[in-house]
Amino acid sequence: MKLVKKLMIVQEDPDFVLRAKTGWVSRIKPQQGWYVGYVQTKGQVWFFATNYEIRKRGDEVFRKELTMAALKAKGIL
Repeated sequence: MKLVKKLMIVQEDPDFVLRAKTGWVSRIKPQQGWYVGYVQTKGQVWFFATNYEIRKRGDEVFRKELTMAALKAKGIL
């Protein structure tokens, strides 16, 4: 599979490369935030998209934290 590598590398080590992008729409209520991207491991590619309601300042950090926890729980990272 040939991947177009336009997303920023967020984390890289010998076992994987994580490429991702955050986003946030603040003109709606509740505000919506997201974290999308993919993890490339040896021989596999895992795509992810996390959508999160941002109800108060500080909630935006959970977009990435929840995604990383899920990827680790699935044994991808």
